[in-house]
Amino acid sequence: NTGSPAATKWAADRLDQCVNNHSLCANDRDSILPTRVLDIMPGNPVQLYEPKEGEKGTYCSLSHCWGPTQPIITTIKNFEARKHGVPWPLLSQTFQDAIKFTRALGIRYIWIDSLCIIQDDPEDWKRESAKMYKIYTHSILTLAATKSSDGYGGCFTISDSAYRGYEVRDEYEGKTANVHVRKKLQHDFYRENMQAEEQLPLLGRGWALQERFLPPRVLHFGPQELFWECITHFCCECGTAELEKPSRKSEFHSALSKESDLALSRFWRDLVVGYSRLKFTFESDRLQAFRGIAELFKRHRGFEADQYVSGIWKESIIDDLLWSVHLTQLKQQPKRNAFPTWCWAA
Repeated sequence: NTGSPAATKWAADRLDQCVNNHSLCANDRDSILPTRVLDIMPGNPVQLYEPKEGEKGTYCSLSHCWGPTQPIITTIKNFEARKHGVPWPLLSQTFQDAIKFTRALGIRYIWIDSLCIIQDDPEDWKRESAKMYKIYTHSILTLAATKSSDGYGGCFTISDSAYRGYEVRDEYEGKTANVHVRKKLQHDFYRENMQAEEQLPLLGRGWALQERFLPPRVLHFGPQELFWECITHFCCECGTAELEKPSRKSEFHSALSKESDLALSRFWRDLVVGYSRLKFTFESDRLQAFRGIAELFKRHRGFEADQYVSGIWKESIIDDLLWSVHLTQLKQQPKRNAFPTWCWAA
């Protein structure tokens, strides 16, 4: 049960080990809080909280699929009411599970996009979505409802009986041996981020890419078990994932730290190819949801703000413009396309 005390302890141990021992992942437990967070102190109602400027605290962030049914949101009309309390029954199962798990970790705040951004205020959405790089980078842990395609799916799951294992007794030459057997868990799709939609719907969504790559650490709630993914380490509850290849997140940060400008340009284009396959509820979000990735590249490459325009880098503009579309991947253009025709997002 990924919501059990044992699962919570497993995650808490990974978090402590990462914060205290992983120099590549390290960030302060306390960081400057976002514009708004949910205050989830046990015993009090969940409420939207606006910290004072520069106020520090520890918070988790949530990565999740909205799905066809819109989750509970904050609007101009209910904004003031949200600060006095968010009715628990109105929260989706995913939101309830994420809040329970964050509380169990002893963390007071959580950032959830649909509640912490005023969804029908274009200026607020534009301003706050532009801060996602900092919001996810500074969160102590991102909880990812990776197994769920919408808010009804929740975070927690109980493993299928085939994966829980059973005991087999064998007798040979008068000796008895007990062997524990279970069906093998597959971990490949956690690394192949773009090909996991059936098993892990979140990884097929466009916004989820930067929500996975930007934070120092992500805890995936999978269909059978928990997965831990930080810049340094990739492991699962069953213990076999860490014996395999590094995760895409590790490869991403390794490339940023070690590769030459030419290699980074190629790596960027590989990311764009994979990202272009991901799905959006609103196609107009496609460049905005890649903005945090671009910000990270810009910082590592030492570029100025004007070096990046509509998904293209001035430094490598000739190569970046040499994109093409496979006929099998052609999609109907959105009704209102705000992107330049020379941009791959168009």
